Amino acid sequence: MEKRNKVLAAVEDHVVSIYGRMRTDAAAQQLATLDEDVAVAVLSKLKPRNWPRAWRA
Repeated sequence: MEKRNKVLAAVEDHVVSIYGRMRTDAAAQQLATLDEDVAVAVLSKLKPRNWPRAWRA
């Protein structure tokens, strides 16, 4: 079970890093197609400077 959790965490980090390297407009389009809970999870792990401009406070 511990190995599974490590693999899932690594995959999650990789997905977040992909979104973090995307242009913000492209990331916003992709995030809009995701399940809301998944999109929120990705956004919560991104640094605010990587958020799409429209979503910044």
